[in-house]
Amino acid sequence: DGHSAAPQLLSLMAQFAKLAEDDPESREVNFSVSKDGLLELCQALKTNTHLVQLSVRLQEPHVFDRELVHALVEVLSPHPAIRNLRLNSCNLTGECIASLANLLKATTSLVSLNLDNNPMGPEGAIALAAALKDNATLKRIDLDACGVGAAGAAALGDALAFNNTLEIMTLGGNEIGDDGVKALCEGLKANTKLERCDLENNAITDVGVTALMEALAINMRFNHCFLYGNPYNQELRPAIDAMLDDATRAAWASGEVADTKPACEIPLNQ
Repeated sequence: DGHSAAPQLLSLMAQFAKLAEDDPESREVNFSVSKDGLLELCQALKTNTHLVQLSVRLQEPHVFDRELVHALVEVLSPHPAIRNLRLNSCNLTGECIASLANLLKATTSLVSLNLDNNPMGPEGAIALAAALKDNATLKRIDLDACGVGAAGAAALGDALAFNNTLEIMTLGGNEIGDDGVKALCEGLKANTKLERCDLENNAITDVGVTALMEALAINMRFNHCFLYGNPYNQELRPAIDAMLDDATRAAWASGEVADTKPACEIPLNQ
């Protein structure tokens, strides 16, 4: 009700004020806001230089649109300190992601972007892939449950052939299938930086796993691949394990560490 909402609003405005005043203690913030609240946040960030980690969700029934994404991109692109951005479960469509991709083209500080559980589809993944070709800061991107599909995976694979900074990419639950994995692996063969790609629950069979093993034989830097929940022949597991450098890599491939996936953010001290 109005009585309970008032203190929350005051607290939110106080946090915005600290950001606008460039309080050096306000380095990590997590907001659930209305559309107007997000615009107020963007206004506050115009004078901020210390924020390192930002997590945003819109309160129901508000949804992200291109206007909001543009406002966020406009203020974060020149921000000198922002490293981690979380926009997971924000109902971001492919059109919104296409606008957000402009951030990757302009930022000089962002190292981690979490977009898990957004209905971007292949359109959004293709837009991100185009931006990743030129991005020189991002080390991690999370795209679990985004409807990437085979076409989106192919675009991301193409981007991997050009990108020299990305170390971790998560693509779990995206209906990539064997065709998507094969296309992704073509880029992986040419990539020299990616260390981990999560591919759990993607309907990957022996065909896709074989393509992955071929990529592993060429790309020796790649050392973690999470394949839990895929219907490939388990008789291939020994062959996969043999291609992994250590016990940790073998465990990731077999799904034995399914409950210990690292957090989405890259530590702030990196």
